[in-house]
Amino acid sequence: MFNFIAGIAGLAMGLKFLHGTLSRGKSQVTGRILGLTSPIRWIQIGMSLLLIGLGLYLLIR
Repeated sequence: MFNFIAGIAGLAMGLKFLHGTLSRGKSQVTGRILGLTSPIRWIQIGMSLLLIGLGLYLLIR
C-alpha cells in the first residue's frame, strides 16, 4: 500500500516538475555534471523523467 501511495506521489511530482520546466522559456544558464557542460533545462528534464520513472516503478511493484 505504501508503494502505491509513494508511486502516485512520485508520478505527480515528476509530471508537475516536467510541466513547470517545459512551460518556462529557454535558459542560457549551464551546469557541469561529470565534466560535461549542459543547459540547466536538460538537467531538470532528466531529473523529472527519473522521478516519473521511479513513480511508475513503485506503482508496478
